[in-house]
Amino acid sequence: MKIDVFQDLLLNLCMKQIHMNLLFIGPMGVGKTWCIEEVAESMNVLLEKEEFGFVDLRLANNEPGDIIGFPREKNGVTFWTRPEWFPKPGTRGLLLLGEINRAPIDVRQAVFSLLSERRLHTHKLPDGWIIVGDMNPDNGEYQVDTLDKAMNRRFCQIVATPDALSWCKWAKEYGVDKKIIQFINENKKMLYKEERIEITAFPTPEGYRLVDEILTADVIPSTDDAKMEVISGIIGEDAAVALAPYLVRPVRNCVTAVEILEDYANVVDDVKEQSNDRMNKTIDEFTIMFSKDGEVPETHNQLKNLIAFMCDLPAEWLTTLLIGIKGNKKLLKKCGEDRRLNSYLQNIKKQTNATNNE
Repeated sequence: MKIDVFQDLLLNLCMKQIHMNLLFIGPMGVGKTWCIEEVAESMNVLLEKEEFGFVDLRLANNEPGDIIGFPREKNGVTFWTRPEWFPKPGTRGLLLLGEINRAPIDVRQAVFSLLSERRLHTHKLPDGWIIVGDMNPDNGEYQVDTLDKAMNRRFCQIVATPDALSWCKWAKEYGVDKKIIQFINENKKMLYKEERIEITAFPTPEGYRLVDEILTADVIPSTDDAKMEVISGIIGEDAAVALAPYLVRPVRNCVTAVEILEDYANVVDDVKEQSNDRMNKTIDEFTIMFSKDGEVPETHNQLKNLIAFMCDLPAEWLTTLLIGIKGNKKLLKKCGEDRRLNSYLQNIKKQTNATNNE
């Protein structure tokens, strides 16, 4: 992701106070820390009357006690002092966990609860604070440690990709010599040395929840690749590619069990046209509704609609439904009294026996 796009993403997270921990991964000297600090400065301008803080916590230079504070005893009870750097309640800001993969393992463990629960012991990180980390890639060219899966899962991993055009704009604003700017503009590949950087994200249930949260919050910049880069940084590239078509496809929900019970004739065509995944959801609803013995449709008409639905089901789906409600003897007895359904079940049984005898 280009530096300026990353800054827009981080700025949006700060403005809307969305708690997604970003991990900015890139080669040395591309301005990872600088660009993060610039976002904090921009927030101070945007908020005007409200102060927006910035804490640059260089983890490699700290010990666990520096991170979590020190234990104290009062009236026979141990409590932990609030570290000097820890934000005060009611404030807003950016907390940078710098060079996290250079930190000793005990220091990384110390920030673990900060990433997952946004607290250190009894000290809760104010809601207005956003956590971001940066590091060099673990590609064999740096003296860094490999982050374990549990630590990686707590970040959205973004690869820093400097581009000459953005750098030249930045350099002009900061007064870099025009000759150097011209050189980079005409020799774009000389801006930095490209390196192999791999994202080690993978799909998890929590990851999909976070994807939903950031898409709903609309914090991803509207560039061509930004959405895929962010989603890949949370659930991995393979899962992100597989998910992408579903994000643009119109949602067609399954026909619900309630709709079938209330007015099957009105939804029968929709039921028969359902895809397998949607039919599976419909069957699941009936299984949940009637899994316990004694749970039956409230009215005779609802029972008729249920039986009509069962008679229209292909044999494999009817079998799945019957297995799901096999513990409900009262409902099975009522359904078994229907001649049409009983005849259908007998035909299924005959066909199954004939197949087995071949």
